[in-house]
Amino acid sequence: PGKIELNDKFEDIEIGAGAIVVATGLNFYDLAKVSEYGYGRLKGVLTTLEFERAISSGELRPKKVIFVCCAGSRDTKHLPYCSKVCCFLALKEAKLVKDRFPDVLVYVAAMDMRSYGNFEFFYNRTREQGISFIKGKPSEIFVRNGNLVVRTEDLYTNGLLEIEADTVVLAAGSVPDTALY
Repeated sequence: PGKIELNDKFEDIEIGAGAIVVATGLNFYDLAKVSEYGYGRLKGVLTTLEFERAISSGELRPKKVIFVCCAGSRDTKHLPYCSKVCCFLALKEAKLVKDRFPDVLVYVAAMDMRSYGNFEFFYNRTREQGISFIKGKPSEIFVRNGNLVVRTEDLYTNGLLEIEADTVVLAAGSVPDTALY
């Protein structure tokens, strides 16, 4: 009992239950809907998953990367809630690129860095690696002189910034998978 037998035959078993939970999983929010960030239109604007695949495969060797947290999240035009994973994914990918290429300049722009529980250690570790944090929500991403430019507020300095980079990574919010609906 308790172990999986691959050769077992299927059988119907009736179980009395007070509730049934169907966990459908999640998907990332469609970032093409966040038109001001240029996803799908601007070369070099990637999702966290696309970025990880490109770095891990050796297809991408960036010089300067900006991670945008809460892409589509905490926004009344898109997802009004915090997905609780976007910041961690941005931190994970920022650490990945910094570990592989220590000379890469890495910025993380977030309204609030939400590193729940034990992830606070991870957040502090990335700061020790020299990753720069900007407190603010980027308003747009555009191209100037062949470079991507992230325009954002910086609430640490109460200023507006325009940061040029060759790669911008959008940490998207999540939505329920509706495949079973």
